[in-house]
Amino acid sequence: MPLEPRYVKKKYFIFLLITVFCWRCNKDHFSYVTNPENRKDFILAGETGADINYHDITPDWERYAYGLAGDSINIDLNADNLADISIKYATFSGTDNYITQTTVSSLNGAEFSLSPKNLYDTINAFSSWSSSTSLLSFTKIDFSTNDTSLSGLWISKLDKYLGVKISKNGQITYGWIRMSLLVNPATVYVQDIVVKDFACRKPE
Repeated sequence: MPLEPRYVKKKYFIFLLITVFCWRCNKDHFSYVTNPENRKDFILAGETGADINYHDITPDWERYAYGLAGDSINIDLNADNLADISIKYATFSGTDNYITQTTVSSLNGAEFSLSPKNLYDTINAFSSWSSSTSLLSFTKIDFSTNDTSLSGLWISKLDKYLGVKISKNGQITYGWIRMSLLVNPATVYVQDIVVKDFACRKPE
C-alpha cells in the first residue's frame, strides 16, 4: 500500500535536514583545515607552508652504534637562536654487554609529545605534553647469555614525528621533528638514529 503524501513529505524533510547538517559539518571542517586564520592553534605532522618555519637537516643527522660513544643535536624550531629540543644518542660498551640509548630533552621552556606521530597527525593542545627528559629507545645485548632487552616508544620507528610545543611572548606555537630509529645492520637489536627535518608554525 503506498504511503500517504504527508509521510512522504516528512521523510523527505528529515532526509534534507540530515544532508544539510552533514554538508555544514564537512564545510566547517574543511574551512578549519584550509583557512590560515584557523590554523594558529595546531600543526599537522609533516606540514610545511608559507606560515611555517621549515628546516631540512642536510645531511641528515645520523648516528650509528659501534664506534660511537655518543652525541647530541640541539634543535631550534622557531628560528629564534635558542634551542628548543635536545636529542641525545649514547652507547655503552662493557665486557659482557652493549647498550644504546636515545633520549629527548626540552630546552628554554619547550615541551614535547613523546608518542610517535604519523604523517598528518594533528599536534595541538590536546596532545600529551612533557618537559622531562624521556627515553626514546633503549637496547641492551648481554653477550654472556645472548639475551636482549628493548624498550621505548620509538623502537624501530621509520619516518615518525615528535610533536613540539613552544611558548614565547605569551603565544603558543606547535611544531614537529621527523626522525627514524632503526635496527643497526650489524645486529638485529641495536638501534641507530636519523634526524631528518623539522618545522614550527610561525607566531602571529
